[in-house]
Amino acid sequence: MMMIRSFLKNGFMMCALTILGAKKPAQAEEIVYNMVLKSVLGNVFSPDCQNVQNLRRTLFLAEFNETTGPTLPGGLIEATQDDIIVVKVTNDHPTMIATIHFHGVHQEGTPWSDGPAQITQCPLGPLQSQEYRFVADPPGTHYWHAHAIMDVADGLSGPIIIHPKEETLEYDDERMLFLQDFYSETGEQQRAGLDNFPFTWIGNPDSLLINGRGLAAACTVEGADPLLCLDTCNDTLAWLPTIEVEANTTYRFRIINSGQLIFQNVAIVDHNMT
Repeated sequence: MMMIRSFLKNGFMMCALTILGAKKPAQAEEIVYNMVLKSVLGNVFSPDCQNVQNLRRTLFLAEFNETTGPTLPGGLIEATQDDIIVVKVTNDHPTMIATIHFHGVHQEGTPWSDGPAQITQCPLGPLQSQEYRFVADPPGTHYWHAHAIMDVADGLSGPIIIHPKEETLEYDDERMLFLQDFYSETGEQQRAGLDNFPFTWIGNPDSLLINGRGLAAACTVEGADPLLCLDTCNDTLAWLPTIEVEANTTYRFRIINSGQLIFQNVAIVDHNMT
């Protein structure tokens, strides 16, 4: 059950949301995740060899664990069908609003945990927190991502796996392919053009990321500008992800396109995919 209250404060319309909990199915497990949203700047977070620190290209990332810190992509949310997923989100960004949408989850009976800002909830302001609570359904491969302004363009997304109570597919092991398109412009910079009149298309992305890693095309040329690219760009093995598999083994690939604007085709050379 949900109650929404609207009121005026300093001349601005405000709204407050009170959530009275999702019903917990019998024998369901409650799985709790703590997600802290952080603004980060530094080449340790560069996903594609661009000198993001020189470019002042900040990222907006989620921290699930203080030991590992913020990650790109964000942490995995995992449960079994009919479990109760609880995600406690704290927006630690000093200026940006944020909400989280759980893409693919039905949210039956819990629309207030769906995330679209100004539609199912007020966005989280700086230093505000919110608890999302919902039933894990349907089973399958889904993903969570920011659902306010252009936050998702700054890296705020990650995978969701909901396991069925009884698995019907037969495979030996599984791998994740989490796909993203990455631009050197921040989400706010991209939005300025996309909201412009006349409309300003931002062009193709600087790179395509697999599991948070890629290589910007501008940084693969000889004599790349050191102000724009790091000096480790020639080490492609360090920047392109490696996925190890064993011969004669059946793998389930969970493929997620968390791209903000770009469709992607996926193929494995000399292999058939079902």
